[in-house]
Amino acid sequence: MVQAKPSMAEAAIRGSALTSAQTIVNKVAALAASLVLAKLLDPSDYGVAFTATTLGAFLFFLAPWVLNDLLVSRPKHFEAEAGTALAIGLATGIVLAGLMVAGIPWLRAIEPDSRAFPLLLAVAAARPIADAWMAVPWARLRLQLRYGRIAAIDGTMQLAATAGSVVLALMGAGPLALVLPPVLVLFAQGAGYWLSVRGEIPLRPDRSLYRGIAERFTVAAASQYLNNVVKVLELLLLALLGGPKSVGLFAFAFQLSSQANVVIANQVSGVIQPVLSHINDDPRRQFGAFLRALRLIGCVGVPISIVQAAAGVPAFRLLFGSKWDDAVPAFVALSVMQAFMFLATPIMTLLKAQGRFRAILSWQLVHIGAAAALIAALVTLGLEGVRAATDVLGATLSTEAAVPFAAAVGGAIVWGVGCPIALKIGARDAHGSWAECLLALALPWPGSIAVGVAVAFGPALTEPLIGQTAADCVALAMSAPAAVLGVMLAAAPDRQCRQDLQDLARRAWTAARRRAKPDAATR
Repeated sequence: MVQAKPSMAEAAIRGSALTSAQTIVNKVAALAASLVLAKLLDPSDYGVAFTATTLGAFLFFLAPWVLNDLLVSRPKHFEAEAGTALAIGLATGIVLAGLMVAGIPWLRAIEPDSRAFPLLLAVAAARPIADAWMAVPWARLRLQLRYGRIAAIDGTMQLAATAGSVVLALMGAGPLALVLPPVLVLFAQGAGYWLSVRGEIPLRPDRSLYRGIAERFTVAAASQYLNNVVKVLELLLLALLGGPKSVGLFAFAFQLSSQANVVIANQVSGVIQPVLSHINDDPRRQFGAFLRALRLIGCVGVPISIVQAAAGVPAFRLLFGSKWDDAVPAFVALSVMQAFMFLATPIMTLLKAQGRFRAILSWQLVHIGAAAALIAALVTLGLEGVRAATDVLGATLSTEAAVPFAAAVGGAIVWGVGCPIALKIGARDAHGSWAECLLALALPWPGSIAVGVAVAFGPALTEPLIGQTAADCVALAMSAPAAVLGVMLAAAPDRQCRQDLQDLARRAWTAARRRAKPDAATR
C-alpha cells in the first residue's frame, strides 16, 4: 500500500499492456471469424442484426453498467454503496428488458420482411440485465487494479463469443449468429467477475443511500445513453433513410474499422479511469496523468487508423471479393473517424474520473444534434454532392455505396470538430493548459498522414509491374510495418511518449520471456 501512490503510472501502463494484449489476440480471432461470416451472411443479415442491437442502445435510456463507472469515480465509498448500487442496477435492467419485450409487436414494423427480427429483439432485451449483473464486481476489480484477472476473463469470454457466432452461422442461424453470442457471454463474464471477488462485496442495500445513488446514476446513465446514441447515430439514421442494405454495409464497415479502437482506446480507458479517480484530490497530478495518456493513445491510435484507411481498398479486394465492394468507401471514412474517437476516449475518461457526468451529458447533446443534422443532410440533400466529390478524386460510387459513405463522412466531421471542444471542457476543472492539450491532439497527425499516403498510393505504383493481386498483397503486407513506422514518427517529438512506448515494449518482451522459461525448464 505504501508504494501504491507513486506507482499509479506503472499500474496504468501494466494494465494497458495486459488488457490490450488479450484484446489483440481476440481481435485476430474476430478478424478470422469476420472472413467466415462475410461468406456465410449477406448485407441484409448484418442490417437486421445491427438494427435490433441499435434499437436496444436507443431504447435502454438507463444503462445499468454505468454503475461501474459511478462506483469507480468514488473509490472511498465503494463498500458502503455497492449493495445499493447492485439493487438499483438489477431493478433497472429488469424493467428495461420488460419494456423492450412488451414493445416487440410495435418494433417489428421497422423490419416487417424479416421473420427473425422479433427473436433478435427478444435476445437484445436481455442486455441490460447482463449489464447490471456484472457492473459491481467489475468496479471492484478495477479499483483493485486487478487487470490480469479482468484480461483473463474478458479474453476467454470474447473468444467464446467469436466462436459461437461462427458455429451459429454455420448452422444457418443467420442474423441470430451476430446477436445471441455477445449477450450470453456478458452473463458468463459477470459470473467470472463475481467468482473473482466472492465474499468481498457487501450485498445488503442501505435504504438511506437509494436516493443519492439513484440521482447520480440517472445523470451518469443519461450521459452514457447519449454516448451510446452517438455511437449508433449513423445506423439509426440509415435505418430510417437508407434501408436494411445500407445499414448492413455501414455496420460491416464499422465493425471492421473499429477493431483497433476496441483493442487500444476502450481497454486503456478502462485502466486509466480508476488511476485518475484515485488522484482526484490532486487536480494537477491528475491532469498530468491524463495528458500523458492522451499523448500515448494518440501516438498509437492515429497512425493505426490512418494506415487502416489507406489499406482499405486492397484489403477488401483480397479478403472479401466483390460482395462487399460497396462497404469500402464507408470503411475508409470510418477509419479516419476512428482516429478522432481514439483521441476522444481519454477525454471522456477524465470527465468520468472527475465525476462530471453533467458535462458529458451536455457534450453529447451538442454532438448528437450536430451529427444528426449533418448526416441527414448529406444522406438526403447532399448525396449527389458527395458522389461528385468522389468522382473528382477518381472514385465513382454506386448509390448503394454512397449512402453509408455519406453517413460516415458526416460522423467523421463531427468527431473531428468535437474533440477540441470536449478537450476544453475536460481541461477546465483540471487546471490544465488548452494549448498544451491541442498540441497533444495535433502531435500524431503529420507522421501518420505521411505513412498513410505511402500505403494508399503504393498499389497504383506497383500494379503495372506485378499485377493488381500481387500489388494488393504487397500493400496489405506492408500496412503493419507502416503502422509501426507511423507510431514511431508520431511519438518522435515527445520524449515522455517515447519512454512510455519503450516501457510497454519492454514489459511485453519481459512477460513473453517469463512465459517461455517454464516451457524451457520442462524440456
